[in-house]
Parts: sequence; structure tokens; C-alpha cells
Amino acid sequence: MNGRRRKLKNISMISAGAACLFLVESLREMHTVTLVEYRIGLRNLPPEAEGKRIIFFSDYHLAGKGRLNGKIIEKIREFKPDVILVGGDMVSGRCPDIEPATDLLNRLSREWPVYMALGNHEKRLKVGMYDNGQMWTAFCHSLSPDIPVIQNGVQIIPELGGIRLYGLDMELYYYRKKVKERISARELCRLLPEREGVSILLAHDPEQLPAYANWGADLVLSGHYHGGIVRLPFLGGVISPRFTLFPKYDKGIFREKNTQMLVTGGLGQHTLKIRFGNIPEVVGITLTRDA
Repeated sequence: MNGRRRKLKNISMISAGAACLFLVESLREMHTVTLVEYRIGLRNLPPEAEGKRIIFFSDYHLAGKGRLNGKIIEKIREFKPDVILVGGDMVSGRCPDIEPATDLLNRLSREWPVYMALGNHEKRLKVGMYDNGQMWTAFCHSLSPDIPVIQNGVQIIPELGGIRLYGLDMELYYYRKKVKERISARELCRLLPEREGVSILLAHDPEQLPAYANWGADLVLSGHYHGGIVRLPFLGGVISPRFTLFPKYDKGIFREKNTQMLVTGGLGQHTLKIRFGNIPEVVGITLTRDA
């Protein structure tokens, strides 16, 4: 019996130690920012866009209540981008504190062209889910007029040789946790302007990749899954915001037909305030011509 108690005590001590190490590492990661770089080849890339550099980030969620803003800007300066693309979820649900997000975006827009699309959290503010739209109005009024917020529209990006940037604004039922509603390519054609030339699509939800590919996007930039929150070697992200285990589109590059999708692990946290093996990131993309 004494031997059994000793084993149980040792197991308890090891478990407690592992939990402490997990929490310490999680706190360290949540106060860190890294730059992750990709080279992405696109067919028919305009010669003027060859070698152009894009910073993409998503899922800021008021990261560190603004304490990470300086580190984020430092990493972006390190990459020397031509343009910055933002994939949504700069805000967090009911939280009325929008200043960290608008402060970051406005500071960035003084140095680089910034383009933004909506995530599900901005969509909730836009439809007045919490306060009849007052937070959404405040967010829009606080944002620099130099930052286009693309809502089912398109912007021609002169900094990228005239590439067209589309921003998808889906209805909230596509983000439901229990039952996943699939958007169709036909619905994308209804929501978005006609696709022309080389196209980059800012689409917050990566799980809709088959529809994005059927619509014909050359490159999709997405987030939403926070890299799976906890990442394990060989297994990847553990859980999605829909509370599904080991989501398929957790982080990195995915391909469907002629479409490439880059999913970022994001910068902040929302419901689960932890990260492990998943340092907050900004993504640096260098465009190349794919033969």
C-alpha cells in the first residue's frame, strides 16, 4: 500500500509540475510575437508583382490589451512589406475596448497601405448583436479613413501590380459551432464582385476552402482557428474555436485545385486564454511567378 501511495504521490507531483511548466510556457508565448515567412508562387502573376512583399495577420483579439503592438510593428518593419492585409477579428466579442485594435491599425497605416476584411467578431458588432451597433460605429469612426474595410467588395492593389483583393463578409450562421453550414461557390458569386485577373481573397473561415477553390481564388488568406491553440509535434493544432479536435485547416499552406490557402495562427486569444507550441505571429509573404 505504501508503495502504491508513493507512486500516486509521484504521479501527482509530476502532473502538477507539468501543468506549471505548461502555464509558464503559455504565458511566455502569449507575450511574444514571431515573423513567419512564406514564398508563394501564383500563376499569371503580373511582372510588376514579382518579389512584392505582403504582411498578413488575423485574429488580433485585442492581443495583450495593446501591449504587443510595439512588438508587432517591430516584426513588420523587419520584413519591409509593400502592403499589409488584415484578415479580421481585430476585436473580441462583447469587449468594448476597441482602442488597442484601432491604435495598431492606424499606426500601421501611417507607414504602409493597409487593407482589412471582417472576421466573425466584427460581423457580430456590425449586426448589432451586443449593443445595437454602437461598438461597430465607434470602431469605424476610430479607424483611419486611409484603411479600406472590404465587405464583399474588391480593391485593386497598385502596390501589388494591380492584383485584385477581395474581402468576404459571410453571414454569422456560417460560423456556428454545432452545425457547420457550407457556403457554395454560387453564393460566393452572389456576394462577391466578378473575379478577374489574379485574385487574393481575404476570407476569415478556412473551413470553406472547397468553395473558395470552386469560386476560383488564386490565394486565400485566412485565420479563425488560432493555429489550433495548442500545437503538438506531428499532430498540429489540437482544437478549433468550434471545439473540434485536430482541425484540418489549422495553420500553414493548404491546396485545393488551383487555389492556395494560407492560414495564420493569429496574434491573440479569445475564449481559451492559452497557447502552447503556437507563438503569436505575423506572416510575411513574398510573391513569385509560378510557371
